[in-house]
Amino acid sequence: MHYVIISYSSSKFVFILFVIFSTVVYLPAQTNKAKKLVKGKNFVAKERVHLNVTKPAVYVDFERLGEEAPIYEDDSKERVYLKLVNNSKWSIYVGVFTYGKDNKKGLFYDVEKEREFIGQLDTDEEIPIGYRRGHVGSPDSELKSGKSISFSVPRNHLAENLKIRIEFDFEWNYDWMNRFSYGEPYPVPQTSVLFLSSSLDKFLEEKKIVK
Repeated sequence: MHYVIISYSSSKFVFILFVIFSTVVYLPAQTNKAKKLVKGKNFVAKERVHLNVTKPAVYVDFERLGEEAPIYEDDSKERVYLKLVNNSKWSIYVGVFTYGKDNKKGLFYDVEKEREFIGQLDTDEEIPIGYRRGHVGSPDSELKSGKSISFSVPRNHLAENLKIRIEFDFEWNYDWMNRFSYGEPYPVPQTSVLFLSSSLDKFLEEKKIVK
């Protein structure tokens, strides 16, 4: 709240009122003008966070299909090669592991059902576990702003009606030493990004790749 001590002449008082009302009317006019510049779409918040405003802050992109030796016994030989992209203006931290003779990089993730159907009965259908973190705590890897990391998942981890969930933290929410607890195997990330089997189908259809 603004307080004005009236100790001036009437002409000066009128001038003060004019300045106040001019300011109140002028600010909304500027806001409306800014909205017109983006054709009615308000991208102000995105422009502050996203490097590319047409993409999510963090997302998973499809690269190709391929084959390689399974990491675990239940892994399919066919694999889906993906890329985790940091499209935000901050670094993110994500769980990374290496495997094989070439020290290939993989990401920790969980496999979940893409969608549950109303009235669907519980079945004994097994869902792959995914690549979960072990019980040994270790710092996550930093993925800097604008960078990406390629990884692959077994094709059966993205079978029909399945999705993978990759957990990560933004740098302003990540503090390994302060969040580490001996009662927990590792600090629990606060954010996650998904890649759906239906998204994979769309990529394959667009690129005219046989499933």
